Amino acid sequence: MKLLTFLGTTSYLTTTYCWTEKEKQKTTHLFPVALNEWLQPDQVLVFLTEEAEKNINWRVLSDSIEATPIRIANGASEEELWSIFNSIVEQVQEGDQLTIDITHGFRSLPLLGLLVSAYLKSTKKANVQHLLYGAFEARNKVKEETPVFELTPFLSLFDWMIASDQFLQTGDGSPLCKLLVGDGPIGNLRNKVQELSEGLQLLRPNMVAQSASELHDCIQAAAKEIVASVPPATEMLDHISSSYGRFVPTDDTPKQLLDAQLQMISWYVDRGQWVQALSLAREWLPSLLCVHFGEDVMDKAAREDMELLLNGGKVKSKDKGKTLKESPLLPQWQSLNTKKRLSNLWGGTLNLANLRNDVLHAGFRKNPKTPTDIQNSINEIVSELKLIWQDFDGRLS
Repeated sequence: MKLLTFLGTTSYLTTTYCWTEKEKQKTTHLFPVALNEWLQPDQVLVFLTEEAEKNINWRVLSDSIEATPIRIANGASEEELWSIFNSIVEQVQEGDQLTIDITHGFRSLPLLGLLVSAYLKSTKKANVQHLLYGAFEARNKVKEETPVFELTPFLSLFDWMIASDQFLQTGDGSPLCKLLVGDGPIGNLRNKVQELSEGLQLLRPNMVAQSASELHDCIQAAAKEIVASVPPATEMLDHISSSYGRFVPTDDTPKQLLDAQLQMISWYVDRGQWVQALSLAREWLPSLLCVHFGEDVMDKAAREDMELLLNGGKVKSKDKGKTLKESPLLPQWQSLNTKKRLSNLWGGTLNLANLRNDVLHAGFRKNPKTPTDIQNSINEIVSELKLIWQDFDGRLS
């Protein structure tokens, strides 16, 4: 394990550092001395300026423990701050076990230490076991005891922020699931996030609606455990629950399920998930007609009949002289005032059915549409779906 620490030119005062979590105490004026005794690191790297390297602090520290000085800039400009950042990063190898101490860091170095820690976890997969701060300003002046703050949970906050944002922006909840470690309420919440994520990625709108409806209660049940480790995490989870609440029908009627699915289609479009948006839009129209005509949306024969209506309601022979198949709902379809609009969306100008086939066949056909054309068409299709829904909404129960 490597200990990365900082040293300045301040006249540090002697105090008894108390790491309550580890039941450790050490009286010294240089905190790295205490850490070296407590943690027994394989290597101690001390980041210090040219002036600090000439200071008595470094002479005392280097006489007390085996440590390697790493020269850094003064940090008097943004350029020098980036130089310090790079100096720290260069000392860390892939997968290193680290303890980072920011106690004696000068000016902005404590903040830089926090950011470097997050960066190293992400880019070099470093295991930051401890991010520590000996809070001299918070000491007990009577006993001259100084608490040691374990700041690693603050570092994990970055992980929560990134994982939560990824889930909200893409529907991929796998990074968030990795943070929800444990059984009981935590395990239930992890499973619910996974269900919702899989439902979004694999186009399972009913599964999404069910998972989203149960997410809030799962968050509430796990809140106490989560707050104990990363207090702000519950706010992020509440935001996730609120955001995905748009997929929860107000009741279990087919009408409300259609409305929730239309919300999903818009969600996919807003995030550039064009394939999912197009696939669900293509299935939404037959579902709408199933609900309108009182048919079961999950019945394969009923859905095929709705598609037949959208294609004109009849199947004729190749010479178009003989009707091979006719929908029993054709008279009702003929009297539907939105028939023309629906037909145009399905197979006419917007040609939803053909566009879906073009995309899902990965362009392996003559004259496939360009990505730009596909995106523009999908945006038009979704706008038309919303207008059609406004027309049907008042007539569906």
